[in-house]
Amino acid sequence: MANQVTTIRGGLVMSAGAGSATVDHLDVRFSSDGWITEVGPNLQPVADEVVIDAGSMVVMPGMVDSHRHPWQALMRCVSTDQTVVEYRSLARGRLAARYRPEDVYAAILLSDLEAINGGVTAISDLAHIMNSPEHADAAIQAHVDSGLRVLFCHGEPNDLEVDAWYHNSSRKHPDDVRRLRDDVLRDDDARVTLGMKVRPPFLVTPEVLRYDFELARELDLHVAMDGGLGGGCWTGARWGDDGLVPIEDIRRIGQLGPHLTLVHCNNLTDSDFALIAESGTHVSISPDHEMLCGHGLPATIRMRHHDLEPALSTDSLVAVSGDMFGAMRSLLAATRGGISDAAYRSGEAVWSWEITSEDVFRSATQSSAAACGLGDKIGSLEPGKRADIVLLKSDPFNLTLLNNPIANVVTSAHPGNVDTVIINGEVMKSGGALAFPDVNAVVDAAERSRAHIFAETDLSTLKKPQVDKWAMFA
Repeated sequence: MANQVTTIRGGLVMSAGAGSATVDHLDVRFSSDGWITEVGPNLQPVADEVVIDAGSMVVMPGMVDSHRHPWQALMRCVSTDQTVVEYRSLARGRLAARYRPEDVYAAILLSDLEAINGGVTAISDLAHIMNSPEHADAAIQAHVDSGLRVLFCHGEPNDLEVDAWYHNSSRKHPDDVRRLRDDVLRDDDARVTLGMKVRPPFLVTPEVLRYDFELARELDLHVAMDGGLGGGCWTGARWGDDGLVPIEDIRRIGQLGPHLTLVHCNNLTDSDFALIAESGTHVSISPDHEMLCGHGLPATIRMRHHDLEPALSTDSLVAVSGDMFGAMRSLLAATRGGISDAAYRSGEAVWSWEITSEDVFRSATQSSAAACGLGDKIGSLEPGKRADIVLLKSDPFNLTLLNNPIANVVTSAHPGNVDTVIINGEVMKSGGALAFPDVNAVVDAAERSRAHIFAETDLSTLKKPQVDKWAMFA
C-alpha cells in the first residue's frame, strides 16, 4: 500500500546524532517508501499501520562499516597469522588474480549477508578487485541482490599485473568507472550508489594522483583513499618532514575536503591531522586489522585532539571478522590501552577517559555514515532519515540489567543479539532469521568459488619473502 506505515513500539531507542546520544523508551514510525516519519513516546495509532513489538528490545540505527573489502570473504582468515608482506604476497599477489566475475559475486553476496545478519545496514565497499568490467558488474549485482546499503567505491584491478598499480604507478584509474556512472549507478538516492577508491600519493605519480581525483570530481563521486596510509612496523618511520607527506601532497592539489575519506592514518603527524580537521576530511579506522597487521594503535586520541571523530570499519576479511560489535570493543579497548600506557610511562594518573562508549557508538553509526557521504540519510534515528534500523533482543546473560545501555551494547552485544534488521524500510531479518530466500545456496556457491581459486593457484613455491617488493604498498 502506498500510504502504509510501520511503527516500532515500546523499544529502548538508542540514537547518536551530531554531538550527543539519546536513550529513551520511544516509538519509531517509518513509511512504506523507507523514510522515518516520527520518533516519540506513545505515538498515536494510524490506519493500516504494521506494528513491530519491541517492548523487550534495544532499537538502534543500523551500524555502518565505513571500509570493507567484501570480495575477500572467500579467503576468510587465510592471513590472520601472516605479516602484511605475506598477506600481500598470497592474497593480493596470487589468489586475487584467479577471481572470475562469478567468484566476486559469490564472495560479496556472502559478505553482505554476514553484515546484515550482524546488524550492519550499510558499508563502503573499497573494491580493489576490478579486474574487468564484468568483475565490476558482478560485484554491483551481488550488492543489489543482498539488499544491503552500499557505497561502491570502484577501485583498481588486482590481477597478475598488480605490481604496476602500486609502484610509482603511471596507470590512471580504470576508465570503466565512467560506464558505471553513466549506465549502471546513476541514482545517488538508490540503495547502491557509486563512489571511487583512489591510491595514496606514495604509490602513484603526481600526474596520476591529480588525474584520479579530478575524474572523481568530474563524476561527482565520494572518494575513499586506501593503501598504506597507516604506516606501520614493517617499514619503520615514514611520515613527517623527513619522510612521506601524503596529506600535504593531497592538500597541494586542492583535494582535501568532505568528499574524501582517508583510511587508517595511524602514524600521521599532528600537523597532518590539523589539515584534515580544517578541511572537513573524514578518517575511517579499523582497529582490529590495524593492530593485527602492524599499523599499530588506532589514531583515535590524536584525532580527537583536533575535534575529529573517527568512522569505524572492519577492513580485510582475510584476517579479521566482519563483526562491527567486535570492532567497537576493539576501538574502546585499544584507545584506552594507549592512554593508560602513555600515562604509566610518564608517571601520571588517568583521571577521566578521553573516549567513552557513547563516542564509540557514534563512530559505528553517525560518524561512519558521514564518512560514506551518507550522513544526511542514515546513521541516526530521526525523522527525515532512511529507515535503516536494528533491533537487539534481550539476553539474560549480556543484554539485561541495562544500567548504562549504550555501554552495554558497545561492550557486550554480538550478532546473536540481532533480532530484526530493516534497511530502507524493508525487513531483512526478523525473529533472528534472515529473510534472504536460500542462504545455503549462497554458502555452496562461495565454497565452489573458493575451491576454484585455490585449485588455480600454485602454492607449492610460496615462501616468506626475503625482500619486500611491496614496500611502497605497505
